Amino acid sequence: MSRGKEKLLDEELDLLTTEVMNLKLNCRTEIDALKLEIETLKRLLAGSHPDFPERFQAVKEAVIREVSPE
Repeated sequence: MSRGKEKLLDEELDLLTTEVMNLKLNCRTEIDALKLEIETLKRLLAGSHPDFPERFQAVKEAVIREVSPE
């Protein structure tokens, strides 16, 4: 392979690596935002429904048994 083709492949690999890292960072940012929203909802529901933590845990256990995450 000529040096020119190797250089182009190296540049393309660098660009793709940067793109993957940016996508990973964006995913982490979105996941963190979802975690904050979920925690906010849990606290809101716990304040409105005193039995929420127990009911939530029971429903969560049922969902884990019944629903495939895929």
